[in-house]
Amino acid sequence: MADPTLTDVLNAIADMGRHFSVKLDANTERLERLERDLGAFKKEMSDFKTEMVGVRDDMQSFREEVREKHVELRTELKIVSARLDEQRQTINAMIPTRIAAVPPAAE
Repeated sequence: MADPTLTDVLNAIADMGRHFSVKLDANTERLERLERDLGAFKKEMSDFKTEMVGVRDDMQSFREEVREKHVELRTELKIVSARLDEQRQTINAMIPTRIAAVPPAAE
């Protein structure tokens, strides 16, 4: 086998350069695509965080509304309970009067 000439070495270097250039271009394109995807992902995450802040605010409003309704229900329950107590007392007070009003022959 003959020793390679300078032209052979330079051609081999040029071939390697073309080969690595193609690989470098492919990797550069891939890196650019990944950077675009990362940018899109960051945008989506930012939108998601913004949406979650809105959901958290909505939940806080809902909690406050539930607390208000709970207080209203407890107040209404106390009113109903008080009214039932009044009616019970009225009925209990009427029982002896009604019993006394029954004629002895009806017993």
